[in-house]
Amino acid sequence: MTLSRVARATATASVALVSCTNGLRHEATLRPEAELELPLRLEDGHVPLFVKWEKYLGNDLRGVNFVQIGGNCGTNLPECAVGGDPIWEYATRFDWKGIVLEPVPQIFSKLSANYLPYPSVKPVQALVSNHSGVGKISKQGETSHEISLFGKKGVEVPTYTLKKLWKKVLGADKEKVDLLVVDAEGNEPKILSGAFPEPKPKLILFEIASLGQEALDGIDENLQNEGYELVKKLKHQDKVGLTMPPQDALYRLRPGLA
Repeated sequence: MTLSRVARATATASVALVSCTNGLRHEATLRPEAELELPLRLEDGHVPLFVKWEKYLGNDLRGVNFVQIGGNCGTNLPECAVGGDPIWEYATRFDWKGIVLEPVPQIFSKLSANYLPYPSVKPVQALVSNHSGVGKISKQGETSHEISLFGKKGVEVPTYTLKKLWKKVLGADKEKVDLLVVDAEGNEPKILSGAFPEPKPKLILFEIASLGQEALDGIDENLQNEGYELVKKLKHQDKVGLTMPPQDALYRLRPGLA
């Protein structure tokens, strides 16, 4: 979810934690070698990649585990991600395993449908914040922000801290998390300013475009305390993104801690 992404649909239903795997047996999809060549060749209409994971993970991109918070409807097309989705092209080609969270009901339905052919990716209808249990999102306007539980308007959604998300959704036996991607409508400080779960993600990418300097400084301080260092601030590679300041920040777990 992001101000630079496609406008959100109005939420119209109550939500619960949902998985789209439906017991499907995972089978790797055989793809033409050209689709797996690096750098990736994108189909017409797909948004140019603003992060190329091979630069940070190496050229063997199999066996990657990820968590994406704020997945919109998943695909790397303008209707799902104006500035580009950093996960879709890689996850669907290299058989990545992970979870994609999206709290807005109508958007989540599209996300589930788009990832249905890829059962190693599990869409989850939930919010991530600095508290667990139940949260509430707004259902007016172009974006879905977390709002007070005590207001009359809004949609209640299952809510997790990062630690609870790791334990309840990923599973306590998860051996590694390679990537954490956060695009959460300004909720990034609530997600990234607390204690991190184990195993810590090796790389963290999060949107900075809608955050003030104080919020950015707070996240940076916490990430440094958790063992991370800033790698790069990234610009989206679509025509509009290229004219703007960097919209995402990429951090990595310092050598020796990963």
